[in-house]
Amino acid sequence: MRNVENDKTMKRQKMMEREYRKCRENTLHSFGLLFLSLILFLIISSEAMALGIAPSRKVVNYESEFTVQATLVNNDGRQMTLFILPQGEFAPYVLLDKNIIKITAEEGEVKFTYTVKVPKNATTPGQNLVRVAFIELPPDFKNPLVTPEGQVVDVGEKSAISATTAIVQQVVINVPFPDIYVDGRLYITGERAGEPVAFSVSLFNRGSKDTAVEGYVLVKGPTNEELAHISLGKTTLSPAQESRIVGAWTPEHTGEYYAEAYITYGERTFTLKEQFTVGAPFISIDTLRIGAFRLGTIAKFDVELSSKWNKMLTDIEGEMTVLNNKGGIVSSFETTRKDLPPYGSGTVTGYWDTAGVTVGEYDVNVKINAEGKTSQKTFPTVVSIDSIEVKEGQAAIGQVIGTKKGGSTTSLLIILVIVLIILNIGILLFFRKIKGALGKPPSPPQTPRTPPPPSSTRQAPPPATRQPSSSPASRPATPTQPAPRPAPSQTPTPRQAAPPSETMVNQ
Repeated sequence: MRNVENDKTMKRQKMMEREYRKCRENTLHSFGLLFLSLILFLIISSEAMALGIAPSRKVVNYESEFTVQATLVNNDGRQMTLFILPQGEFAPYVLLDKNIIKITAEEGEVKFTYTVKVPKNATTPGQNLVRVAFIELPPDFKNPLVTPEGQVVDVGEKSAISATTAIVQQVVINVPFPDIYVDGRLYITGERAGEPVAFSVSLFNRGSKDTAVEGYVLVKGPTNEELAHISLGKTTLSPAQESRIVGAWTPEHTGEYYAEAYITYGERTFTLKEQFTVGAPFISIDTLRIGAFRLGTIAKFDVELSSKWNKMLTDIEGEMTVLNNKGGIVSSFETTRKDLPPYGSGTVTGYWDTAGVTVGEYDVNVKINAEGKTSQKTFPTVVSIDSIEVKEGQAAIGQVIGTKKGGSTTSLLIILVIVLIILNIGILLFFRKIKGALGKPPSPPQTPRTPPPPSSTRQAPPPATRQPSSSPASRPATPTQPAPRPAPSQTPTPRQAAPPSETMVNQ
């Protein structure tokens, strides 16, 4: 009987150990995948955000020769070597003093200047785009060279550069038009049904004569039916003057709409088109945050986004435009790119070089493009000496006085590694505790031993309590009887000494 119970106990213990090992292997496997995913995510994020540039987009009026200054922001405070590569049709007209920049870990910002020398016959009236790329070289690259195909290779190794960090600065050259020419840009703000949607057209007179301008907006539905006609008013622009005309419309229903702004000056008319959403936006632009700032330095704008879509949105890009109180474009720059999971959130970052900017009120328009759809929002801001504040009623921002240096991603990596180590130790201790509980099998029931018959020479233990009333001679004798053997299922009773026999000597 006892052997059968022991066999059952051993089988039960082996089964529990198998379940324990299976659970441990599954948990450790999941933890390992989680750990590798986090490390991969941090590496990708670190590479993507390691380098910034300000301004990412610079607009200039045509001159036969001018200089451009780029400020490279070392976000992670690490050492790197950059290769400068002009791109596009105007690449031959970009003159570089050097094509290699070395940045040390201690340098938070590095300034670089290059010259653009474009002959008039190489341009066309309007906007002409110059692109200059700053490419991070791998540490083992010794002699980088650009091939005719525009690929960077190492001369000694004959190997092409692999995926690495690269940022591009755009320079837009506005070539003047003869006599009369006006261009503009349409901005739309408002996304709730029953509330006004504002239409604002920024205008710029690129001609050489005073010009009267007027316009209106047609709002259309998804099937191109005309829903509203909004007048934008009139204005007169002097040469090189900026201004804006505005209008508003209150939608009754949610959905997707299209705006067409018709701008007329002289005998010419041009059209500006934008798509906008009333109700739940495709991508919600939630918050604008500004980091450490001092007027004349580079302002870092973090735009917090949230997806309202039920699938992954990849390669989301944004454009930020800073407008003065007259609607003129002060600066325009691109943001970093970002992927958003279904109904997830994320942050894109842009850099505004405030050199030459004065204290005052500015509108920051954020435009996000993804999957052929557009979301935009304008944040009214106030720029002071040591802060940029979003006006009350808009998203909150935080500002700090001083200069911000890189290292935020590195600090995040260190913190997460420490958290993962603590989590790993906790899991190991948890499994050790379970293993300790499972590794000790339950003790089989023990049969209490029957005390041996008393010997004639054995002395009885002293009584627990002395009774002073009777003598040894008068104490009645009790015959010795063996204790009954309990059944296996009963709880074992403690071993007790037998009562003394007649032949034992009392103490």
